[in-house]
Amino acid sequence: MPPIPLFVDADPSLATLGLDVDDDLALLFLLCSPEVELLGVTTVFGNSLGALTHLSARRTLSHAGHGDLPVVRGADSPRDAAGARRAGEALAAFRTSTSARTLPRRQALSRSPARRRS
Repeated sequence: MPPIPLFVDADPSLATLGLDVDDDLALLFLLCSPEVELLGVTTVFGNSLGALTHLSARRTLSHAGHGDLPVVRGADSPRDAAGARRAGEALAAFRTSTSARTLPRRQALSRSPARRRS
């Protein structure tokens, strides 16, 4: 079975001491999994400031030998419409650029129950 192409939205915070590192570990897990192909990451505020989650994702991917993967900085706060738009535009550009491959919406978006649409 071919690997599932995956674009992840996360709030990694390994770059900030004392905060949760769950999303950084998830990125590392995905990079090592033969079942998925990590194609890019969008970052968002959450565990830390938007700038720090972006830095953390870039560092984590770089240290894992995947510094070439695209990382797009998304929203810095709940009211950051421009950041949310950047993340959405990155996903749209990704979907457009993968015309050779059909990427179902369910695989491209977060599987978090709060964000899933039926």
